[in-house]
Amino acid sequence: MEKTVIILVANCRMQASCQKEVILEVPSMKGSKTPQSVSLVKSIWTCCVESVCEYSRLVFDLLTNKCQICVVVSDATKCMAINTWRDEDQELSRLQEGFQKFGMPVLVTPGDVPPRDPLVEGIRYGVTCLAQLNAPQFARVQDPLSEKAVNGGRIILMTYSEKKLEVTKELFCDFVMKENKSIVQSTDKARLLISTCDFVLVNVQTSLNTIEVTDSSGVTPSVTVTCHLQNVLAKDLYGHLVELAKVHFSLSSTIISGIPMKEDQSGGNSINYDVELFHHSEAHRDIYRAGYGIHARPDKAGAKKNVTLRWSSPKQHNLSEVQFCSSAYCVTPANVISRPTVCLVNFVLSGRAVLLEQPRRHGNSKIISHMLLSHKGAMYLHCMPQGKSALEEPPSMTEGEGGRVTDYRIADFVEIMNTNRFVPYKVPRTKIPHPLPLEEVSSQLERQTRVWPIVFSDSILVNLQQEVEPLLSCSTRLSISDDDYEKCKQIIVDLQNRETSNEPLLPSATSQKTKGNKREEQYQQLWTELEELLESHKGNSDRHNKLLEIVKVVSMEAPSNSSRPPKQSKVIESEIIEMEHCGQNRYHRNNDESSKVKGELLHDKSSHVQAVLQKEPRETVLSMWKKRSSRESNRVVFAGRMNSSHKKADLYKHLM
Repeated sequence: MEKTVIILVANCRMQASCQKEVILEVPSMKGSKTPQSVSLVKSIWTCCVESVCEYSRLVFDLLTNKCQICVVVSDATKCMAINTWRDEDQELSRLQEGFQKFGMPVLVTPGDVPPRDPLVEGIRYGVTCLAQLNAPQFARVQDPLSEKAVNGGRIILMTYSEKKLEVTKELFCDFVMKENKSIVQSTDKARLLISTCDFVLVNVQTSLNTIEVTDSSGVTPSVTVTCHLQNVLAKDLYGHLVELAKVHFSLSSTIISGIPMKEDQSGGNSINYDVELFHHSEAHRDIYRAGYGIHARPDKAGAKKNVTLRWSSPKQHNLSEVQFCSSAYCVTPANVISRPTVCLVNFVLSGRAVLLEQPRRHGNSKIISHMLLSHKGAMYLHCMPQGKSALEEPPSMTEGEGGRVTDYRIADFVEIMNTNRFVPYKVPRTKIPHPLPLEEVSSQLERQTRVWPIVFSDSILVNLQQEVEPLLSCSTRLSISDDDYEKCKQIIVDLQNRETSNEPLLPSATSQKTKGNKREEQYQQLWTELEELLESHKGNSDRHNKLLEIVKVVSMEAPSNSSRPPKQSKVIESEIIEMEHCGQNRYHRNNDESSKVKGELLHDKSSHVQAVLQKEPRETVLSMWKKRSSRESNRVVFAGRMNSSHKKADLYKHLM
């Protein structure tokens, strides 16, 4: 839970005027019906108290269970905390009661020496409050099984100082170090070391030539301190604290425009008003993604600017509309005492739902993006998803673009998910096997999907799963048993027998469509895919490598590959001998086919070896050029050039 300490230091400068008049209407004297207007000027102290209350109100309304605030007030005679970290003190009414008890600060005239320095005492007391544990931190410290509690937060110091702000920064860092040292040396369990701290010094003044903002960060022993030094005009302090709250807690604002309200003085006509609401900045995420609200990007200070949404026709509270909302965020009004805000709050709390639409661009149709609704006495801004609802049934996997049905391997994909399902299992650290189960399963998933076509039309091998099993499943394993190894070799023999007997791979009436239609193209694609599959897994074991060599030998002189040049491969003699006995196991078709395959395999081996040994050397570029030049030298030379001395023939000499 984030903690924020606000330190309000009062000195003799706080009684100065903020140079901003406030006009109040008071009841008129007897005999006069028109109210009288009275002009008042607020002091700097009043501006500070109002700003602190507004900053705290935003946190109390929007971040009740996430952030806590503790306010410390210091003057020349006393220093006290207005509230504590207890949950019952995290209310605006407790702050107002605390300021009432503190009363007006004791101010010392300039030139007199105060009995105590309010700035030093305020910083010391504020750092001590930040070190104190709140309820969640105390519960975590008492629980030995929970994670280690980390203490950190933010301290906002508000004062009127004519000194250099760097001096105050050094004073603050010194107090943080002293507080941590005191916690280490003491046995007080109600305090915790400060690990990180964000220090914001707001120097309130009445006149400024320029408003400067200085950010710096420093690392002291065992604590990281980030400092922000700011000079602010007293009349702009209220808005400045609101912007700080938006930056600190990632808040944004939405302006609801076009709210109809009836006015008595206008003869019953309706006048439109605008109401601003604060909420978390994530409520505008969909608007930014859709391209709307470009003007609502963060400014230089990091605060989110407002986004304007238009009031739409309200509807009765209907739960069916709430189901189409993707998220909801609590909201609080910016001006709680204005008449339009009071009317809007009463309207929503009565159970009505207000639909909000995005600003229209270039004649676009109305787009409802948000809805304002109340739950248990609090208002929430609901984000409505753009396009289809996220709660609707997702489209079928077989539906492609434009409604086209594609032949995805859905059943195979489900089988892979079931065989590679991760299940958490708690074991002692001393009994964790090596390699880790997660690494082992991840490696298995990588092997199974190394060569895995997504659709049936991209592969012939996946259309023959029933005929080539267990060759497909064994190729992705780390080892192959003796029985499976014999089965895989017999499958390769059967595929070659089918090609020799001119049997089609896929029946003509099959529903699966493949890229190759001719029988030769299908077998050529089959041997290519099978070789690619075994090539990717040849490093799993020696038997994987042997199967790859067998496939290369069988497919080398296949009828479908006759148009291609023979491939060079390392043929293992023992595998050829084992292939001779493949026809004697229980998977053979008949003895004639086995002997035929045996003879073809031996003939393929001998012919391949002879082709490799008798292969002529490749022709070089020089030899090719010599042959071409020799052919050009046989060309008949022009008779006139042969009789000429300078290789130029003189034509029509008799005419000269």
